Amino acid sequence: MAGRNPNLKSDVKSMLKRGETTDFIASELGVSLQKVLSVVASLPIKKYTIYRAERSNVEHVMFLESKAFNEILDWNRPIYSIEDGYLLQERSGQWYGFRFGYLLERIGLNFGEVGQEFLSNCLPLLLRQGLTSSSDMSIVSSLRAVAQYQHIEITWNHFMNLHQKLVHLGDLGENLSHIDGNRVMKEHVAELLSEEAKDSPYSRFVDECITFWLNNDSKISSFRQGMHGTDLWVDAWLAICENPTPPPKMPVIDDAAARKVILAACSPYDNKVIDFMVDNSQYNSADVNLALNGKIKAIDIEFAKAGGFSTAKQVRSAKKLNCTTLDELKAVQKYKWESGEELREAASSLGLLPHERDLHVQMVVLNHQVDWRGGLKKAMVEWARLADKETMNRLVGFESPRSLEFFESVLLEKSEKAVRTDYLLKDYNALPAPGQPYDESSFESFLITEPFMDVVKPGDGGVSMISQKKQEQARKDHFSQS
Repeated sequence: MAGRNPNLKSDVKSMLKRGETTDFIASELGVSLQKVLSVVASLPIKKYTIYRAERSNVEHVMFLESKAFNEILDWNRPIYSIEDGYLLQERSGQWYGFRFGYLLERIGLNFGEVGQEFLSNCLPLLLRQGLTSSSDMSIVSSLRAVAQYQHIEITWNHFMNLHQKLVHLGDLGENLSHIDGNRVMKEHVAELLSEEAKDSPYSRFVDECITFWLNNDSKISSFRQGMHGTDLWVDAWLAICENPTPPPKMPVIDDAAARKVILAACSPYDNKVIDFMVDNSQYNSADVNLALNGKIKAIDIEFAKAGGFSTAKQVRSAKKLNCTTLDELKAVQKYKWESGEELREAASSLGLLPHERDLHVQMVVLNHQVDWRGGLKKAMVEWARLADKETMNRLVGFESPRSLEFFESVLLEKSEKAVRTDYLLKDYNALPAPGQPYDESSFESFLITEPFMDVVKPGDGGVSMISQKKQEQARKDHFSQS
């Protein structure tokens, strides 16, 4: 009996979820049908639960129109659904059905999980004949238009078209960045659309779609298919039904204001310049800047325009430091180059970057004896970029990084007093550091130069002698430079 089953409530709930009918549950659990119905009515649900039923368990169904089905429904008894879109309820052995899927189709909501959410949240409301009118279809259409970004895309395209017009005015084509993906522009469009729906039943739904678009959120696909945020569809639909409101209109876009927004988001100009451009239809940036500043001498205007200078102070500094562009001037001042000419020469002859001023000093000032610009230029510069300050200090007096490495890792490390000169040549040419290669005819001349001659002495018969005492002293003297 039911009183002997402490798990009656959970058993009934579990069997309902499996699609069993109340008669079957009563029979299976050995309790009365009234007891089962009492348990069903006591289940703590906040919305109507539609239980799934197998078609094989349902026989002799009487199908009704929505109004008649609504009238016979007992909301304390289970409501079932079967695969082909019908809602069913059993009353005293008789099954009654209504094709709920058809109703959803009529108002355009028979997609994804949205339809299932409507079943749970809006069942009594939706069964009324008055809620399947063309006005309900227009509500869903307007929501779907928002979810498909139609309003967003139209507004965004307006700004894109205006941006394209601006590109062809004055010299803006050289100074306007692309609008695609511009966060500031997207936030402006989002604000316009959100404001249009503000304080309306559409507001929360519109803001959600704008958020998806603004963040390139992949969940928008699931949202459009009714598999994410279904409560928004339901809540918006209900709110609009309770407070009939026209869908949000396209925002009215003021042309001058839109131009200023685009220039602020996509150009390097400040608000003062932007206002002057738009208000005076003058889009040559250099002339506008110079006109606004009014402090650059007429003789220097072309120089200023060519170099991107916008103030008289910049022009004076550029001429003093022999800089041709504003970027060059900033680099010279920031990284302490002697002049723009020095910076340009370092870039053209060595490929050095503006921030590599210290490296330039270590290379061409401290180690002027090295041929940095010869045929091994690329390898020599890359080696210098990787070398630390101590290594560059030890390079002083050596003709190349390879000669330094030969001195440190070969001559100063040899333990033999006598070594074949051709072996030393082989060791030298095998070193990875860049430097001039030698052959047997020229290698001895290399060995009798400083500082190698202090350690090794080429002799007759192809044998070179290494003085251990001089080797140790050379090691001390050499590494003390670090």
